[in-house]
Amino acid sequence: MTEPFALEPLAQAILAADNLVVFEGVSPRQAHHFFDAEDRDALVRGAVAGAIRLRGKRSLLIQGEVTGTPVTPCRIEVGGDVLITGGTRYAHISARNIYIGGQIQDCRLSAAGDLQRSQAEVGAYQLGQGQVEGLRTQVERARDERERLNRLVGQEEKRLGRTCNTTLVPLDFNTGRIVRQEADRIIIDLSTFYQALGQLPETKLASALDEFFAKGVLGLLARTNQRYLAENPTHQKIFLQLLRQLRELFLLVTRRDRTLHLLEELAEEIDYLVAKICSPHCRIWVRGQVLHNTTLEFVLPSAQDQGDRHFTFSRTSALLQVQPGEEPDQLDLDLDCAGLSHFRQSVAQGELCGVNFYSLNGQVFWEPLHLPVT
Repeated sequence: MTEPFALEPLAQAILAADNLVVFEGVSPRQAHHFFDAEDRDALVRGAVAGAIRLRGKRSLLIQGEVTGTPVTPCRIEVGGDVLITGGTRYAHISARNIYIGGQIQDCRLSAAGDLQRSQAEVGAYQLGQGQVEGLRTQVERARDERERLNRLVGQEEKRLGRTCNTTLVPLDFNTGRIVRQEADRIIIDLSTFYQALGQLPETKLASALDEFFAKGVLGLLARTNQRYLAENPTHQKIFLQLLRQLRELFLLVTRRDRTLHLLEELAEEIDYLVAKICSPHCRIWVRGQVLHNTTLEFVLPSAQDQGDRHFTFSRTSALLQVQPGEEPDQLDLDLDCAGLSHFRQSVAQGELCGVNFYSLNGQVFWEPLHLPVT
């Protein structure tokens, strides 16, 4: 169902966002021409002029006009929506949805004004692809850290086990499922502890582990090994040294477990981003008139897992090209359905005024906008 086309509610939603980053009017007179809002919604107060590049992972509101030049167009690249209150000329804009309140000339964008001699493209996925690649880099680093911690944990397990076995009076370092003393090592398994706590912030989890070790593990081991401690006063020093080693092993195990949890979170985030990229819900809203020499392109990304979440991305497109018709009030439409089919049709020029274009199953469809009553 088509939603009402209105810039003001969309603009207010961006202005109300948390951590909004604000840029004042952006022009070539400034020291640098590149502005990155990163993972925040952004507001530009005033016009954007010249070979300026604006990018970000969320939405962007420009309170003014956007004007580049034929040689150096203004480039806007965001992962969310772009709202421009003024007109736009000589600009390349890539976003999920683009809303423009003024006149559009010689642009590569989708707009809320008339479209003529323009190319509108939506569904760009390069930012999302970059995020996936960044997460893959984090995965590789986390795996290296996991392997390093696994080696350290194994070494400390054996070292502590050997020390316990060399005492004259056998020590018992068993505390149920969490600390187990085997033939050649001491093993710590905190899985039941994590299950009992549920989802906790990192700081609270660390505090809970400290309290559990101090009140639970140390107290139980002291009671279990009372005979050893009573045999000789020097045994207490040995026992305290063993407890310090056990504490170090606890810390190594918790760091390894956090790394394993991070790997699970990264895998889930990669899967979410890939699914989002490959299921775009993009529309081109044109409040004015779509005229001849205009191309509307809906990018249809796909991803192939090469194994272990190494994704390669490819794209097809659903295209609608608008050309002059045989009659003055007619337009000829050339539709390419993702390379699977191709056909032409003629429509009255007024049929492409105030419409919402979208892609479904590789085809381009359009329907009237429900404009607010003024």
